[in-house]
Amino acid sequence: MNSRMGVSRAWRPALAAMAMVMIAGAMPARAADTFQKPTKEELEMKSLPGYPGAAAVVLFREEITKDDMHSVMHYERIKILSEDGKKYANVELGFVSTHDTGGEYSGDDKTLDDIQGRTVHADGAIIPFTGKPYLKTVEKGKTSDIGYAFQQKVFTLPDVEVGSIIEYRYMTRISDSVVESPRWFIQGELYVKQAHYQWLPTVRPLIDTETSTPINSISWFPILPAGAKIDAHELPGSTPTGNPQRSYELTVKDIPPVIHEEFQPPTASFSYRVLFSFTPYTSAADFWKGKGKSWSKGIDKFAGPNSELTQATQGVIAGATTQEDKLKKIYALVMSLENTRFTRAHESAEDRAEGRKMANASDVLALKRGSPTQLTELFIGMARAAGMKAYAM
Repeated sequence: MNSRMGVSRAWRPALAAMAMVMIAGAMPARAADTFQKPTKEELEMKSLPGYPGAAAVVLFREEITKDDMHSVMHYERIKILSEDGKKYANVELGFVSTHDTGGEYSGDDKTLDDIQGRTVHADGAIIPFTGKPYLKTVEKGKTSDIGYAFQQKVFTLPDVEVGSIIEYRYMTRISDSVVESPRWFIQGELYVKQAHYQWLPTVRPLIDTETSTPINSISWFPILPAGAKIDAHELPGSTPTGNPQRSYELTVKDIPPVIHEEFQPPTASFSYRVLFSFTPYTSAADFWKGKGKSWSKGIDKFAGPNSELTQATQGVIAGATTQEDKLKKIYALVMSLENTRFTRAHESAEDRAEGRKMANASDVLALKRGSPTQLTELFIGMARAAGMKAYAM
């Protein structure tokens, strides 16, 4: 499930807290409140130098996230350079909305609306989009106590020709009880002439729901072209809370498309991007120390072993005389259980209705099924019950 789908209550921490950086600077904020007037060069543009046969090019892209408005503004301008490029007039804007199905997760109730668009012909003629986007549900489901829906708002910009500029803007919004750190995916299948990103984080105090400690830092993991930097600064004026408004901005130019070649290794994780996180940690070392302690505590609680698992383990390893033989018996047992990754996941509500539970490793053994992680923790717990030192890595 998408890790950006929401934040329980006030905030849910992300795992990738890598680069702790604060860069001073100043850059004037600019929002695309109106469609940009095309330049003479944009209207006359027929190809992209250095990229013969390019179907289209992104002239400008903008994304502005305002936490305390619980909204993100998106703006896109694309120049159509070939018949193949006309496919970009068919727009599918995907988003994921989540909701509570019985647990403590409140859901993010994400919506996508306020869609506006137009087509500008090479002669400057403007054809506004007057249609009504329709909502398409791609997939619905549940994981644990979280219900989710992968959805799309779909529409087609009018009367697009080779040489046209298509542009559209829209808003995504989430529940008032949720804030969500942004992810800027800068590089894609089209060349980007210019893009601007801005994030105005919430000025309200947040609590890390995992550690129950105040959020005191913002971290980000950047993969950026040479010379591109995040500009972090405070905006003039005061906020309703009296706290200074922090702003994070990035402007990039001339971003090449992601290269796709036959038999190439996966490159999606190496494309230009910035992944932000709220975090209670103040350094990478502090993060790994805290996370290591938290993960270890969670595994120890689940794997145990308790008395039930210890008793079951003694029966499994009966007759084995060496640690290796004991491990082989434990491994064979665990591998004989149902791996729900390859069958189906069982919802917690389903287990409760059947009077079952999945609270620890002995429950995995009793139910004879579990996720890959649960089966691994069962193996760890049984190894420990057999008198060995076993750790998760």
